[in-house]
Amino acid sequence: MDNGKITATIQIPNRSPAKNVILRFRHPQAKSIRGVTVNGQQWKRFNPGKEVIELKESTGKAVVVARYGP
Repeated sequence: MDNGKITATIQIPNRSPAKNVILRFRHPQAKSIRGVTVNGQQWKRFNPGKEVIELKESTGKAVVVARYGP
């Protein structure tokens, strides 16, 4: 975690891709996710209460950044 962010870089297979990938980011101080970007683009498919980010029908490399606040 760095400056209120957690970053994950994942590789989703192009061959036989998953229909849905769920990432769970747990902040060490239990802060809520305030915003998400995937490959630099704003991302709306996240649930701060469940601490999950959903990537539907994605393939290839994905850089996921979750921003946190109080």
